Amino acid sequence: LTGSVPHLQSSSIVELDLGFNELGGSLPANFGEKSTELKTLELRHNRLTGSIPVSVSTKMTNLEFLSLSENSLSGILPSLENSIKLERIYFDENKFVGPIPNIWTTKLQNLEEAWLDGNMLSGTIPESLAQM
Repeated sequence: LTGSVPHLQSSSIVELDLGFNELGGSLPANFGEKSTELKTLELRHNRLTGSIPVSVSTKMTNLEFLSLSENSLSGILPSLENSIKLERIYFDENKFVGPIPNIWTTKLQNLEEAWLDGNMLSGTIPESLAQM
């Protein structure tokens, strides 16, 4: 597939896998705003650029699996404060900067895996992340 990632307007979709394509550009600013039932979002290995929209952190409250690996996404890592069901986060091989959000260790109690390698992160690893 080529082109850009479309707006997710469906409130009933549970899983979306568009990985290993040639989708490019930024994710729409209100991406996933209505996708409150989405549990799996797989956009790995595309050509996505820009930052992760705030709506991913605030509106996608049922996410369990989030994979944005192997793109050219940049900016700081999202807080994911309302995505408390997340079990797996794959943000490796992008261009993210800054620290790992401390809120991950207090809000993401179900987190089992977080792949962050291949970025330009800074700071220290939150001690509480190692205790999860």
